[in-house]
Amino acid sequence: MTYCIILILVYAFYLYKHSKSNFFKQPREILAIKRQHLIQVLNDFEVKDIERWLESYDAFKNYPNIYTYDGATIVRDR
Repeated sequence: MTYCIILILVYAFYLYKHSKSNFFKQPREILAIKRQHLIQVLNDFEVKDIERWLESYDAFKNYPNIYTYDGATIVRDR
């Protein structure tokens, strides 16, 4: 039983360290649509928070080979 738990934890850690996303390698037209969707979703947040997310989104969109997005934490990854 302990052996199985250790294997699961090691595998989860491996996935965590090697997680990546190709989201920002889509065509610019699709990314522009997704950005508008992001603005709609963030509508209830404070303006400063929305600006941080949009700044990060734009950085990942403009420089997809420089920033590594893992698919979960857009602001923290930047």
